[in-house]
Amino acid sequence: MIDAILVLNAGSSSLKFAVYSLEAGLPLRLKGAVSRLRQAPRLVVRAGDQVIADVRFQPPISVETAADAAFAA
Repeated sequence: MIDAILVLNAGSSSLKFAVYSLEAGLPLRLKGAVSRLRQAPRLVVRAGDQVIADVRFQPPISVETAADAAFAA
């Protein structure tokens, strides 16, 4: 099991997130966002400077579809 903290920032048209490890100094492990939620949503996930997921969806998109894409990366 990975001990981590998930931080969410929900706005009117995007959902941003960050995952921090519970190690000393709380190092950032992942960060990303689902943007353009009301149009053609796009999920981008980064680990450091590397993009590990960049998925564009055609509307409408369900929360389950976005979550599946985020955790498949």
